[in-house]
Amino acid sequence: MKNLMEPRVFFNEFVKLFNKHKKSFKGYNTPGTEWTNKIEKIMCKLGGNDFFVGGRHKKESTEFLNIDFNFFSKDIFYENLDEGDGNIPLISVEHENIPISMNDITQKDHRLFFEFNKLFALNSKLKVLIGYVKLSKRMKEKEELDEIKKTKNEFVKQIAKYIKKTPRKYFPNQASNFLIILGYCRMYLDKPDFVGYKISDKGDHHEIK
Repeated sequence: MKNLMEPRVFFNEFVKLFNKHKKSFKGYNTPGTEWTNKIEKIMCKLGGNDFFVGGRHKKESTEFLNIDFNFFSKDIFYENLDEGDGNIPLISVEHENIPISMNDITQKDHRLFFEFNKLFALNSKLKVLIGYVKLSKRMKEKEELDEIKKTKNEFVKQIAKYIKKTPRKYFPNQASNFLIILGYCRMYLDKPDFVGYKISDKGDHHEIK
């Protein structure tokens, strides 16, 4: 059993599944409903045999706490409140289609920051935010890649700074990690599409290699 609650493992498994179905994504735009539906299917497969994944992809399942995807242990029937911690997700995931640009980084009311705040308030062991960046103007490919990387890094720095500044009393008793996964609206299907960043609950952060 792979420890999906470890940020590096979750990211690598997500990328592996994305790459496996990469060709089927071609032609779809991010953001877009078709793209979202495909990401939802990947989330369901990520859970494998070890987790029950609650999310919009199942008609019989609603969004728990208004979070896109929650990974519950299959060892406990999560809908039974008598089971104690059975209804607490081990992994929580938000997938946000509204992309962010370098111009939006200082706008803390941007949807991507809002989705992070939702995750920030949870008890989950791993909190995953998946988002995308966009460019403010047309550029040559090398300039695009440089701008994309700069925007991704700056967004993660802002999140890490927020975590560091938050008083410890607002954190849950258990240690948790954050995983930020960022792609680009116009995916380069012949290049790595997502970058993953691990952020500890102390604000320490690094890119996952």
